Amino acid sequence: MFGGPEDVASMGLEKAQGVLREETERGQDDPEVNITNPPEMMTPRTVSVMPFVDELRPPWGTLMDALKKRNAIEKFHIYEATLPPSPFFVDRIVPILSSNNTLASLQLCHCHLSLDDMTSLIQFLSQNHSLKTIELDGNNIESLDIAKAFSKVVRNHAGLHKVSLRTCGLGLNNYILSAILDGCNNLNELDIGKNEINSEGVGITRDFLSSNPAVTILHIDGFADGAANYVTDPALPEFAGIGDVNATQFAMGMKNSTNLRQLFLSRNSLTMSSAIIDGDPNKTLTLIDLSSNKINKEAVTTIANYVKNNPSLADLNLSGNGIGDDALGGLFLALKENTALLHLNVEKNSVSDASVPGIIDALRNNTTLLTLRLEDKRGFGAMKFTIEGRQELVKKSFFDTTSLQTIEQSNHTCKVYLWEPRWAPSLGQMMRLDYSSLARKKTFVFEMQTINSFNNEGKKIRFKVLLALFGVKELFDPCSFISILELMPRLLELVQQDLSYNSVYDKNDARVDLVTVDEQGNLIRGEVERHDSIDGENAVTLSRLYEVIHEWDIALLFERGPGKVPFDEMC
Repeated sequence: MFGGPEDVASMGLEKAQGVLREETERGQDDPEVNITNPPEMMTPRTVSVMPFVDELRPPWGTLMDALKKRNAIEKFHIYEATLPPSPFFVDRIVPILSSNNTLASLQLCHCHLSLDDMTSLIQFLSQNHSLKTIELDGNNIESLDIAKAFSKVVRNHAGLHKVSLRTCGLGLNNYILSAILDGCNNLNELDIGKNEINSEGVGITRDFLSSNPAVTILHIDGFADGAANYVTDPALPEFAGIGDVNATQFAMGMKNSTNLRQLFLSRNSLTMSSAIIDGDPNKTLTLIDLSSNKINKEAVTTIANYVKNNPSLADLNLSGNGIGDDALGGLFLALKENTALLHLNVEKNSVSDASVPGIIDALRNNTTLLTLRLEDKRGFGAMKFTIEGRQELVKKSFFDTTSLQTIEQSNHTCKVYLWEPRWAPSLGQMMRLDYSSLARKKTFVFEMQTINSFNNEGKKIRFKVLLALFGVKELFDPCSFISILELMPRLLELVQQDLSYNSVYDKNDARVDLVTVDEQGNLIRGEVERHDSIDGENAVTLSRLYEVIHEWDIALLFERGPGKVPFDEMC
């Protein structure tokens, strides 16, 4: 039944019943329907679809009865869950879809729609006027008549903005691919990724782009990472992507597509990206995804030159290309002059400590980059940073505790993603813990991600100062405070409001207020047990605070502060 031992099959059936029951029990006013395969039943690197068995027929029927009573459904999503056999879709689901004139998003992905189901769906679409998005990923389109009929309703649907047909086998029949593209000129976003598009299919896509469609977002990523082919025959040879030769003719179509802004070309066995760059002579693309290709050093140099003075590109993904230190050095150098790029992903590449100085130089001279992904959160990939390399990168880029001035001059805009080889505390915990025993291993990656995600730059600086004072216990130069005295009143207010473990409290209170920060950077007001004395560790903290402020101009310091800031304003 589920391809495994009886106990595994029983567990899978129970999970499936739970998914259907949970959706059935949602309130009548819930505008969203979400039926999704439980994560526990998924298989890595493939799509594992929740199957249909006779035991699931009653739960499916009960769910449809409940959905008939739903008011104003806006999203109807079924993902990786096999539907009961025909005519269930025609008799039970289509009437629900047709009765909701507020339906904006329809997702029927990997749910094994039959030919009759597709025919009924197309009839529904021909009469619908509310849909903005339709996703049919993983449902093989084998009939040319179905492809033409679907293309026609897409072309005539004035409100439709996005169509996704990933892994629908479009590349196996170029007539079907051509018919589908014929109706997509007015869309804003089109996803035809993982469809094994061959050379002739790339030519068809080129001609589609040459017609200058309205499409601004195009997904045409491939299977070149060797992921299992779960739609077509598994015995077919591994698809190697469009490759460099086909990319050249694809770029010819790009030149005429003045509306294209975001391009996804991952897993296509590209070694040279110059063709894609040449396809954007006016530098109008805002996002390029070239992840999981085989881009070489020369190609990275081309990309670096493209990025250097590019006023439009905001998001670049080069992860998983095996790029080394020498190649990426030019890209980091380009960041010093680029003022438009917001997100750069170079994780899962062969980058080591040799790149750290270049990354630091880039981050110290770039105030617009918001995210830099160097390693994924699990530490996977080919990155070769040592603990010392990570520490140097974070310290010199984001958290230079030499003085208050150096903290103020650090990068406060970018969230860098490096693997933290230990448990990372919340920011609230961070402010209360003594890190002395972990000083040689701690990189403060997580803390810098959290602090740099705040919206207010003054708040970022104040949190970093607090961390330097009470966390790493550095920052002893009182003279460094003089040049930015405006920071001090608010800093003292935050200290007073318990953001460090040196709490200020009423001696008669058994518990004291405490401000903590969760992993998403949200400040949370709570309570903790009051310290019974200010001996030991707290006494040391007070001494440090005294040392730091001893040489301040106290009158000037308090003259500039409004007093204790209300909690809601501080957040």
